[in-house]
Amino acid sequence: MQMLSKDTAQRAVDAWRTYVNLDGLRHCNMILGLDVSTSLRVTGLYQQDTIDKLAEDPYRLLAFGLTFKDCDLIAKRQGFFSDSPVRLAAAVEAVLYKILESGSTVATQEALMKPLRHILDVCDDNTINKDELVSLALQNGEDSGH
Repeated sequence: MQMLSKDTAQRAVDAWRTYVNLDGLRHCNMILGLDVSTSLRVTGLYQQDTIDKLAEDPYRLLAFGLTFKDCDLIAKRQGFFSDSPVRLAAAVEAVLYKILESGSTVATQEALMKPLRHILDVCDDNTINKDELVSLALQNGEDSGH
């Protein structure tokens, strides 16, 4: 009986993991429109849960370098509404990332309002105005302890 070397066995395991995640890769690349590099990073993290995790919260893609606008387009195609708690929390997160990039680690509600108005501006839902969305986002962030 012939045995595989440790390196060959590891390559086989790595190839199998990639194959197992083929549905996740295909979903990220073809359905969501992500580039191959991002698709590989997303499926590498979420493994077999990729499709479910991104269906539950497409704004998770912020952590992989997508903009809020890109995540928003994906979320809207998946049926998320403008006032979805997931969207509002992601808007606050995206604004906080921008503030952090500028070198600050503290943000007041007032400092968040203008960027939130800007980021939540893409709104097809005429039943909710931008100021209501900003208030909901800030309240959502406060309630979650962010």
